[in-house]
Amino acid sequence: MGEFFKGWLRKIGVVTLMVACVFAGVWVRSLVINDFIQIPSEDSYSSLDSKAETVSFLGVTMGTQHLHRID
Repeated sequence: MGEFFKGWLRKIGVVTLMVACVFAGVWVRSLVINDFIQIPSEDSYSSLDSKAETVSFLGVTMGTQHLHRID
């Protein structure tokens, strides 16, 4: 079995297959169940949304507003 994973090309192929299986599983799950994951940070947030046969990723950066008083 150790001989099967020799070479970087085969390792990349196995990782790609695993990522494709996870993505397909999330897509099939979205046919029945709506999921929403939001990851906030200091000045932005990212969200992963799966619903109605779609999977979408959104990254939003919040801008800060500075108010200056003029006398």
